[in-house]
Amino acid sequence: MKKFILVLLTALMLLSLFATVAFAEGEASTDGAIADVELDWHPEGALNNLKYMGLGMLGIFVVVGAVMLITYLLNVITAKKK
Repeated sequence: MKKFILVLLTALMLLSLFATVAFAEGEASTDGAIADVELDWHPEGALNNLKYMGLGMLGIFVVVGAVMLITYLLNVITAKKK
């Protein structure tokens, strides 16, 4: 049973990794350009970008929390009984 849970958790982690990579590739530009950059200064845009910064930080905390949870579960599952 323990091996099954370990395999299942590993498969879920790999699936989420591949899904993230596939989603990032799907968002890539199709015209071959690396980036289209306009160098205009818009200080009011900083307030608009706070939403994206908050979402990015939330994503980081969610991923770190998931890694911590999976590590804890693996430690509990594989711990030797005393």
